[in-house]
Amino acid sequence: MKMKQRRAAFSFAAVLAVMATTGEQPVVVASSSGAILLEGTVVTMNAAREVIPSGRVLVRDGRIVAVWRGSAPPQGVDVTDAERAPPGQHAYIYPGLINLHDHPFYGVLPPGNK
Repeated sequence: MKMKQRRAAFSFAAVLAVMATTGEQPVVVASSSGAILLEGTVVTMNAAREVIPSGRVLVRDGRIVAVWRGSAPPQGVDVTDAERAPPGQHAYIYPGLINLHDHPFYGVLPPGNK
């Protein structure tokens, strides 16, 4: 049961990461194989600070397996079992990063609550 919860949470987080800059409603992608293929502009954290337009990120069982440019995966990378997350219109993918800062809706907390 814990593995199903982990996969569901990962699927939700992966789709939110793709949709974060679009303003679109997120779509949850469930993957029975544990593999999700994200498509969009990939902002890497390599030394060259490379940005990959039309990039792909394959995540399997919560780990980044591959990052590449274009639709053809690198040799030896199998994407046949991966669920494709629907790309947003302006999807930016930051592999390995999570959002540690956000602003909740201002009506969530009652006034004066500490």
